[in-house]
Amino acid sequence: MDNASAINDIAFEKQLAYEKIKLLFDNAALVLIGTAVTFLAMATLFWSYGSHLSLLLWLVCMAAVLLAQAWTAHQFRQLMADDASIHYWARLFALGSGTNGIVLGMLPWIVMDASSAFVVISLIVITCGLVSAAIGTNSAYPLAFFAFATPSILMLDARLAIEENLVAYAPLLLIYFVAASMASIHFSRLVSGSIEKGLQNMVLLKALEIKKEEAERANFQKTRFLAAASHDLRQPIHAIELFADVLENKLKGGEQQQLLSKMRDSVDSMSDLLNSLLDISKLDAGLVHVERRSFALATLVYNLQEEFSQQVKDKHLKLKIDMDAALLESCYIDSDPALLENMLRNLLANALKYTEAGEITLRCRQQDGDFALSVSDSGIGIAAAEQEKIFDEFYQVDNPERDRSKGIGLGLSIVKRLSQLLGHPFSFTSEAGRGSSFTICVPVGVATDVTPTMLEVSRKLDARVMVIDDDPTILEGMERMLSSWGCRVLPAQSIDETTALLKDGLIPDVVVADFRLRDDQTGVEAIRAVREITGDARLPGIIITGDTEPARMQEMKAAGFEVLHKPVKAVRLRALIQFVLKQGERKPPMDMSTQA
Repeated sequence: MDNASAINDIAFEKQLAYEKIKLLFDNAALVLIGTAVTFLAMATLFWSYGSHLSLLLWLVCMAAVLLAQAWTAHQFRQLMADDASIHYWARLFALGSGTNGIVLGMLPWIVMDASSAFVVISLIVITCGLVSAAIGTNSAYPLAFFAFATPSILMLDARLAIEENLVAYAPLLLIYFVAASMASIHFSRLVSGSIEKGLQNMVLLKALEIKKEEAERANFQKTRFLAAASHDLRQPIHAIELFADVLENKLKGGEQQQLLSKMRDSVDSMSDLLNSLLDISKLDAGLVHVERRSFALATLVYNLQEEFSQQVKDKHLKLKIDMDAALLESCYIDSDPALLENMLRNLLANALKYTEAGEITLRCRQQDGDFALSVSDSGIGIAAAEQEKIFDEFYQVDNPERDRSKGIGLGLSIVKRLSQLLGHPFSFTSEAGRGSSFTICVPVGVATDVTPTMLEVSRKLDARVMVIDDDPTILEGMERMLSSWGCRVLPAQSIDETTALLKDGLIPDVVVADFRLRDDQTGVEAIRAVREITGDARLPGIIITGDTEPARMQEMKAAGFEVLHKPVKAVRLRALIQFVLKQGERKPPMDMSTQA
């Protein structure tokens, strides 16, 4: 660790030295032009006070030095000097500055006129002015400043000292030189500190970029894992759900029904666990995207009522929908329907787990121009000391033994995160032994579609349902379950098989397709193919999927089909089939064999 730190320190020092010298050469062009103009002005100013030949030779020396410095700066930029050769270039720059100082120091020996106050004052002022300017231009490398200032000041000081009437100026000039040197050192420290901070910021920025790339890679891997886990784990659970529903209609004995009920409870627990873990993982990974729109509240309420009615009945509880009928039928809200339904489903499931007697109420009230949706129960309630903890992941009230029938403690955590994601204010009140009430405030929406009426789930659907799934087990389970509901099922494993079926039969009333099909085909493509073949652009389609990849989710939503996520509960699928059949205007059956 110490060796690595030492290596990093050495590398940093080299980079710091490089940046300092680079700053010198970056400013070289402007400095050289200014110096050339100043020297020409000095030669013109003192033309009458010295030998013309000497002044011309002085100008030639000045031009040669400036050209050499310009060539050095050009070579530095052309060769892209690195930190390994930076000290060589630094010495070249200091050599040029020193030569420049010597040329400047020669001028007093050429033009000095001790009897002319103009010449004396001009030489002192111009020399001191150039030295002061060098404090700034050479601040990144103090040696360059001293290489320029020392000969120019000392040569002028020596020339003043040999004149009897000017000797008093010599010590004053030395005092100025000391002050200028101290100022140069101080300014050099400021510039070095500024460059050092800039480099440190660059190092931190680079480290941040590396961390960001690592986080993005980790997030990508997490996304891939979630997609694989979502599909591969949901698929067998989905199959079990289908066959359990078929088996339920065939079993007669009470003991057999009890065994099936226990099996379904285990499957439901596994399904809820998987759904909760995947939901919380997707929220952590930022894979949940909000798609707000206006939709009928009645659709949401009826779906939830249908989903929970049997579970409430099994616990001998009552599910109460406390909403004005007229308000329910005319109410439109602005939210993401899938995410809001997820929130309410978690709240209802939580109420169901912790309520042993009484009722669970789903209520809607107008509140400050919004709609307040609340789920209340007559359960065990939450003590004041525990109310801050209930939104923590895996925290459960009154469940130290981790009874799986009470869930795993993720439901309320998911609800809180979704409320923040949707921007819906969320609050709750609770009292130990008196129950709890959770409220979500949702903005009013604009009526955009037809509000559905209450769905009556009958034993017989009497509909033609085309099922497309490349998994034979799932396909068989779907066929058996739909047949038990009174449906005529048209099973297919690919788009080619659907084409063959359609040419020999009737137009289906609805198509239910798995999203992933063989040969890289998708359920979206399959439903579109059925629509094209039948000529019915309004044929209802339902996509069943276990995918969570954002691109695939976006594709399904953009297609405009209803989407169910595996594992699908039978009651939800049946309710959705009824809903899409009621919503669409169905044409009379058409015999495909008679079409051209």
